[in-house]
Amino acid sequence: MPKQSSDWVKKSIKAGNLTEFGLLFRGGPPKKNRLSRTMQLLFNTEVTAIKFNPLWPQLNQIDGLFFVDDRRFSGRITSANFEQAALTNTTIRYGNNQAADNKRWLIDGQLNADLATMVNILVKSPLEKKLGPMKAWNYSGETQTLVHLELPAKTNQPSEKQLPQYQVVSKINNGAMEINGSPIRLQNLFAEIEFSDSKGIVADSIAANLWDQPLSARLFKENNQQQLSFNTKVMPENLNHFVDIPWNQLISGAIEIDALLSNNRQEGLSLDISSNLEGVAINLPAPFAKSKNSLKKLQVMLHFNPSLNRLESKLGDLWASDIYYQQGQFERGSITFDRNDIKPKAKQLILGAKLPTIDMEQWGPVTELFSANNKKTSSLQAEFDLNLDYWQIFGTKFKDITATIKPLGKNTEILFDSDHSAGQIILPLKGNGVPQVNLSKLILQTNTKNTELAMDPRDITAVDFSVDQLSLAAKELG
Repeated sequence: MPKQSSDWVKKSIKAGNLTEFGLLFRGGPPKKNRLSRTMQLLFNTEVTAIKFNPLWPQLNQIDGLFFVDDRRFSGRITSANFEQAALTNTTIRYGNNQAADNKRWLIDGQLNADLATMVNILVKSPLEKKLGPMKAWNYSGETQTLVHLELPAKTNQPSEKQLPQYQVVSKINNGAMEINGSPIRLQNLFAEIEFSDSKGIVADSIAANLWDQPLSARLFKENNQQQLSFNTKVMPENLNHFVDIPWNQLISGAIEIDALLSNNRQEGLSLDISSNLEGVAINLPAPFAKSKNSLKKLQVMLHFNPSLNRLESKLGDLWASDIYYQQGQFERGSITFDRNDIKPKAKQLILGAKLPTIDMEQWGPVTELFSANNKKTSSLQAEFDLNLDYWQIFGTKFKDITATIKPLGKNTEILFDSDHSAGQIILPLKGNGVPQVNLSKLILQTNTKNTELAMDPRDITAVDFSVDQLSLAAKELG
């Protein structure tokens, strides 16, 4: 047997049983001429282990028929195990009719396995780098896969010609795909996905469900990046997967989105989401309200490293959010309107805004929603951080207000500072109880006729009122 064939047999055939063996040798003059002699070997095997290429997992439990001679190798595998996949109806060829510097194993076969096993096979092969972050996701579901591989016979001389060529086409039935450390999980997944050296990972039509809503998607490669685009609708309550606040009370209507999942070597995996919020209402007082008939541009960017670690969004020109996660769980965040100075602490969600003023009667139901949400021991703690041009409360108008509104379990606490007053206001939920106003300072003017800092007794409701430091003009009264 030629040395090359002999070396391959010694290195690649790890174990197995022969049910049939055949040897044919022919020779004749001239004695030292290789063309005057030939040898053929026939192997009928069972439970055999062969590693055809050192960069790919080996085949185990092989039942098949193989033929070896001076110039070629061919075989037909009736059944074998490729990792945890079942390999059937497979042919293997190797011949001297190939160019000397580009000899390859040609493998064509069928694999039946679950989706997780198929991905695991690719992870243990030279195709691993093509998968990017997808290799760490969770998969399930059955697949039927057709495989065509052209594997270099020599792996110690890398060159452009020596690169493997492959085409793997998998039909996925009722599969599932989950991005680790995130709430994104596709279920009822049906697709035909192709893995190839020329196209990357491609699929023209993927059907699945995301949070019980139908999703259509496609996989493609563009600008040397693997990408997944999809369209679906998101119900308001499903936004709780990202920030646990009462979205279904704040938003009405299904949000139709277009999304693009891409992997950048410098920035990592990101999901870019856009929507015009057609048919979606925002149930908040002005200037935040939006009717279902109006359009407003929403842009959301999710960052993964490898789990979800940041969410950024913009709504219109003034709305923005910036939310951070640790191992896919909420860590801190802010939702702001015309503000860029908000710095939340751990487990804190701050809703910050710069406004002319607010009407607490209109905002009362909103703060009560957050009060109920803040009762949850596992929930994040939300509060409002406001900059107001003026604020009129209990018949008194103050200017240049900075206020923190904390929805608590039984009441709403307001801490504020202004040009002429500072202190705390406690408003009981749903008007059950008497409001408390505890001021650390209150500065009154001697002439209130032409000023806005005036108290009209007709506008003052029942309130428990106290002042630590009262001043009349520049005079402190105690």
